[in-house]
Amino acid sequence: MSGYSWAPLAWIVLLVVAWPYVQRVRYAGMAPLAAYLVFVTTVSAMAAVLFGMLTTLLASVGRAHLLDRPAGVALFLAVGFLPGLAMGRWLIQRPLRRAPLPGE
Repeated sequence: MSGYSWAPLAWIVLLVVAWPYVQRVRYAGMAPLAAYLVFVTTVSAMAAVLFGMLTTLLASVGRAHLLDRPAGVALFLAVGFLPGLAMGRWLIQRPLRRAPLPGE
């Protein structure tokens, strides 16, 4: 694949697959849509930052050609998405904390 045209496709696939996954692992007290939005936002933000850092690092070291091979792309996607998936899962599985209202 030339360039990074596969990255939006990977992100769209993640969005579609995330709904049933989030419904299965979310904390029972959390609303389904809220859990999905927290998960997708967390994964997207972390993936964007990690992908930006990794591409900058690979370009500065002169190893950007590693992304021309399928194994390089798979490793790049794993390093970009797995930390976000772990943090998103942690955020939707923990019990909700209710802050006391002023005056309570």
